[in-house]
Amino acid sequence: MRILAVDEELGIPQDTGKKLRSFHLLRETARLHEITCVAYADAGPEADSIRAYQDVGIRVAPVPRVVVRKRGAGLLLSFARNLLQRDPFSAAAYDTPRFREAVRRTAEGGGFDLLHCELTPFAHLAREAARIPLVIDAHNVEAILLERMAEVVENPLKKIAVRMQARKMDRFEREHYPAFDLVCCVSDIDRAALVQRYGLANVDVVPNGVDIDALRPRDEPPKPGSLLFTGSLDWRPNQDALAYFLKEILAVLRARDPSITFTAAGRRPPEWLRSLVAGTPGAALLADVPDMREPLARAALIVVPLRIGGGSRLKILDAFAMGKAVVSTSLGAEGLDVVDGEDLVLADDPAGFAGAALALLRDRERAASLGRAGRALVEARYSWRAIGRRLSDLWIRTAAARRGS
Repeated sequence: MRILAVDEELGIPQDTGKKLRSFHLLRETARLHEITCVAYADAGPEADSIRAYQDVGIRVAPVPRVVVRKRGAGLLLSFARNLLQRDPFSAAAYDTPRFREAVRRTAEGGGFDLLHCELTPFAHLAREAARIPLVIDAHNVEAILLERMAEVVENPLKKIAVRMQARKMDRFEREHYPAFDLVCCVSDIDRAALVQRYGLANVDVVPNGVDIDALRPRDEPPKPGSLLFTGSLDWRPNQDALAYFLKEILAVLRARDPSITFTAAGRRPPEWLRSLVAGTPGAALLADVPDMREPLARAALIVVPLRIGGGSRLKILDAFAMGKAVVSTSLGAEGLDVVDGEDLVLADDPAGFAGAALALLRDRERAASLGRAGRALVEARYSWRAIGRRLSDLWIRTAAARRGS
């Protein structure tokens, strides 16, 4: 089939979970279909990213980037403008006439069999190609993600702002999801939420995955007593998780074993987070790491102290693929088919989390056993190749159903 993919950005470099999922799914389905991707990308500075897509058989139709200020006065002004807009900030900020025109022009001229929308805030662009079957990949139930964020935000004004965005996103998802022939999500939990919350009948699960060939256990021993957290540090759920760990868990651990060290690795950490890490004994920051396999290989234990989230966590699958033991909150492991105590250890309060981490640092054989179990799990259930075939099958079924209606 000929597939038109619509995305916020290209999935190269692979420095966020969203970009990992987007690129690997398109790479795997490009083995079976002819794919064109419309995405924000600047042809000059992002020539290598465009070439990486072309190298795996994906044609790119780049749209010059829209600049959205994500800090300081620029961000406040953008949010202030959004008060008068109907759509949530994440949808309105990237909706430009040139992007709409690029989708419309490409769809009309390409003879496509199906449109695949790779980001919920772009759902309203589906009407630009309404004559062909429409599929959307919901990486999260975004309204639930925002509602969870509002629960942990302490600043009263920020709490009000996040709640307002949650209400807008709820309306946005409620209005636009029914226009799609198929809504894909990453877990059975998200599927149930979409069905119950919005009354959708056209939902199926395409789970997150991992590149089991690129990420493998290594022979060199990890650094004793070393903890690692990975994730995009410009994303609010990861920022909250890191601050929570630094303020409420790490000191408990180091009081019991001062040799324990902690590293946070991820892209674009804001200045306040850099300062928090720098001021915390035993903590270090690796910003904008080009290859996350290196810090993963050195770590004795991976921690996932998430309190906000949706979908499922690629950071846990990456750790499993590298044969690493993981301690996570229940929400951090949400959406993955894991068993507490067999594949990883779950703990939802600071004392329990610290105790679980300390126990695994001291019992290296137990940690190694969990690492082997995690590797076996991703090999059996979470390879991108198998998940790409599942998405391909869903595309084919969806297009056939529209033709038969």
